Amino acid sequence: MKKLIKMKIKFLLFLSFYLTSKMLFAQTFFNNTRVLIPDSNKTISIQIPVTGLPTSINSGFGLSKVAIKMSHPFVGELTAVLKSPSGQDSIRLLWHDGGNSIVNDTLFFTEAANNFIASYPITGTKNYFGEDDNNIMNNGRNPNGTWTLRITDVVLNNVGILFYTGITFSSNPPTTHNRTFGCSLLSPWGCNCPDGSNNCDLLPDMTNAELSLVRQLTESATELRFGVATPNIGYGPLEMNGSTSECFCDTTPVVCGTPCPTGQKQKRNVYQKIYHRSGNTMTTYQRLAGQMEYHPTHNHIHVDHWTNNTLRIKSRDANPANWPIIGSSYKISFCLINLGSCDSYSGYCKDTTGNILHTTDIPNNGFGVVSGCSLGQGIYPGKVDEYGASLEGQSILLDSVCNGKYYLVSITDPDNTVKESNDNNNWAIAPVKLTRRPCNTCKTNFYADTLQGIDSLIVKFTDSTIAIPDRWYWDFGDGTTDTVQFPTHNYLTPGVYSVKLKTFSSTCVDSIIKTDYITISQSPPPPVINEIKITALPNPFSGMLNIKFETPTQLNTSIEIYDPIGRLLNIRKTEISEGITFYKLNSSEFGTANGLYFIKINYNSEHKTLKVLKADKN
Repeated sequence: MKKLIKMKIKFLLFLSFYLTSKMLFAQTFFNNTRVLIPDSNKTISIQIPVTGLPTSINSGFGLSKVAIKMSHPFVGELTAVLKSPSGQDSIRLLWHDGGNSIVNDTLFFTEAANNFIASYPITGTKNYFGEDDNNIMNNGRNPNGTWTLRITDVVLNNVGILFYTGITFSSNPPTTHNRTFGCSLLSPWGCNCPDGSNNCDLLPDMTNAELSLVRQLTESATELRFGVATPNIGYGPLEMNGSTSECFCDTTPVVCGTPCPTGQKQKRNVYQKIYHRSGNTMTTYQRLAGQMEYHPTHNHIHVDHWTNNTLRIKSRDANPANWPIIGSSYKISFCLINLGSCDSYSGYCKDTTGNILHTTDIPNNGFGVVSGCSLGQGIYPGKVDEYGASLEGQSILLDSVCNGKYYLVSITDPDNTVKESNDNNNWAIAPVKLTRRPCNTCKTNFYADTLQGIDSLIVKFTDSTIAIPDRWYWDFGDGTTDTVQFPTHNYLTPGVYSVKLKTFSSTCVDSIIKTDYITISQSPPPPVINEIKITALPNPFSGMLNIKFETPTQLNTSIEIYDPIGRLLNIRKTEISEGITFYKLNSSEFGTANGLYFIKINYNSEHKTLKVLKADKN
């Protein structure tokens, strides 16, 4: 009997060890239901049942890998979030990363990866870090139950297919990659401030990518189409949140979501969230930053007037926003979204001196919470948003524009509604040569910054010829010429001058003369002295003292010299001429000793007393 009991105990111990060992081996739970991934902010939810695991997962046994097999043309349009059975925990696997990379295979998200999905092209099955750490889930809670994967395509025009979702649990899941020690809400100490301190607003710095204009530029007989990209090279995210209570039809407040009576699109106020680091604490505040508009054709919320795109000719002004506008412009709106990074959109991110920036050059890169085409939108530091040439509003009509050379100018946030670290780098320019219009033009014109003044007048001339010429010939009317586009000329001699400009381009030659355009007057005579000034110099003096008279009229004067105790030592009477006169006094006319003396000058029933210091050498 005892032997039988011992055998049962051994068997139970073996069974317990076997079952425990089996549970601690890697186990994968999956859902292989094929599901369409729709666009326009529609979310799909995939459920993965998990059973038979220990009731607590942690660093000894826990979530180690998540697999998603899909086909989609732009992985950067997607968000993917995995939720635990309790709903208390979730991790972001995809969060608008990867740019315009095509995915047509299985993506594995694990802390044993080598890089993030945005860092290199997706070619076949690879391991990637998720946006969040898998070990967030390994916190002691029960893993048994239904896990949920939520996938959202936040951009219009592309759909995909989800083939398979799997989550793997194993012993000793890979340890956390150190991204959590960078800049995040959970680690404010990892966020850099521009001034090197630990107390600052983490502001975005929105720029405009010239490469996007150039690469997508196309011309038709009626319009110019182009792409626009807005990188964020700042220290914090651009994060915009639409109000749920401040909505308008024109300027009339209305209940949000109700149709406007005249059919116009409803607007709602937008608030920019600013993140502030104070030591090891992160706080936020909101500020009004424009409006949003709902676009029912593709179920998107757009931030109004995000870029302003125009066709212009160049002027002297260093800021292209001030150049003359030639072509009519659409003022377009954007969904603010992370479509890629400074690495995946190579050459799009540049500093103010034109140096190309990589993701690692951007402090706090990847820091942010909200991005997409819903009420909450945003672009993180080191990320890039782009509107393609085929999208709504990405064109300039060429109604009255003829063939020739121009500049395409794109300005991000032209109304300066966004608070950012630098408002002076929000524009990009690209040269444009129109060739498909039914007309050629060469309307020569110019203007000057000033039209009249006295001799030696410097005049700055600005060519305003439409279209932009290839060569220039200026005649300033005083026998001098120049061949630059924006000359500066010095008129030395009084007179009235006619100015002529002749321009040359591949299609035509034209000229204009502006008769009697610049008037140069004689310099006025020296100013008339209208008060009497009397000074002594040098002071202190040695050997000789000069009394300087500046007077508008002739003066009859007496000059009296006194010692320090008021005794009269000498007196002179003299006539001082109009203008500037120097009257000399020899040191011998003063006392024999060096020191302080007084000179009293009487004139026109007035007098003036000067203190002088005699300092003859012994």
